Amino acid sequence: MIQIKNGQLQVGQRMLFDDLTLALQADAKVGLVGRNGAGKSTLLKIIAGHQQLTEGTLQLDKKKKIAYMPQEVVISSPRTVFEEVCSVFQSFLDQETRMHELEKQLEAGHEQAAEAVEEY
Repeated sequence: MIQIKNGQLQVGQRMLFDDLTLALQADAKVGLVGRNGAGKSTLLKIIAGHQQLTEGTLQLDKKKKIAYMPQEVVISSPRTVFEEVCSVFQSFLDQETRMHELEKQLEAGHEQAAEAVEEY
């Protein structure tokens, strides 16, 4: 769950949010719509912990992990946006590849089957 109570964010002289109240359940699907400069990305940065509210409280489910990928282009990367997004899963993909290698070893009756089972 994500909950903001009486949220306020002032940037310089501009009040971006005032008395913002928000409650999202874990399974909610939400779209942020608004004009440029309305604070959509800023709200996401606040939820991800990259920016703080001037006033108010933000409560997040401690069991959940919030990830945030900025909308700005990563100029130093030679990867496409899709490749950049997928890169967060590289560790998982490497583990999956290793798992399939171990399965093949077990199916073939590899001499180090006990070690393969333990690693699997």
